[in-house]
Amino acid sequence: MIRGTTMKQLGTLLAASALTAGTAFVMFDVFAHAHAGPAATGTAAAEFAPLSAERQGSQAGGGATADAGPASALQPASVGAFQGELAHSYSSIAELARNATIVAIVEITSTTTLPFEQLVFTLDSVRVVDSLRGSAPNGSTLTVLETGGLLPAASAKGVPQSARAVEVSFDGVPVAHRGERYLVFLEPYRGPVAPTGSFVILGVYQGKLLLDSTGQRVQPTTTTGQLTGPEFAVYRAASGRSIQDVIAEARKGF
Repeated sequence: MIRGTTMKQLGTLLAASALTAGTAFVMFDVFAHAHAGPAATGTAAAEFAPLSAERQGSQAGGGATADAGPASALQPASVGAFQGELAHSYSSIAELARNATIVAIVEITSTTTLPFEQLVFTLDSVRVVDSLRGSAPNGSTLTVLETGGLLPAASAKGVPQSARAVEVSFDGVPVAHRGERYLVFLEPYRGPVAPTGSFVILGVYQGKLLLDSTGQRVQPTTTTGQLTGPEFAVYRAASGRSIQDVIAEARKGF
């Protein structure tokens, strides 16, 4: 949330983010670091879905299709981040798997940014490459909602007018990009932002493990390069390991 949000807007954001058991309660700061000016900060309390974010896209109706190429209308001129305490930090890969409805290796086929009040969400369309748990067969398509993305600068108070957009991530974990592959741990999403039948990531971003270009090793990443703190316990446990080793660890929670 950015300074200037009214109680009515806060209520709307709470409703938009109200989810299932994986919902995270956070106290967060938004730091909008514009290239042309100082940081703008604000604080608030809100309930967030297990999601995350950052994206580049072009305006198209109510949303913007990300990864749209050089013709994108919104080019990031600032970088922002949600930072806060998660409701639950998963201590192991097996714990994540035990609480997930779906566990699968997926490939990102497209992403769409969804500005909502003073927040931004990213809706990923993913193809299931290897279904490990749940009712998502190989080759099927899922939609996954993440928090963050490319927020138009006009929606972020305190950001200089020269900044066309603010790229927002949660705890420095970027949202997915088209063509990337992830091992994901998902649960159903319930709320007004994404279509019925969509999913969210367990633990906001903890249940989203990026694979390297070969698809054989896990390489979770953040914009800061830091993986410290209990919220990154799973990232540290999985980082650099072969995907088969991580899957074997996950199966202990099935």
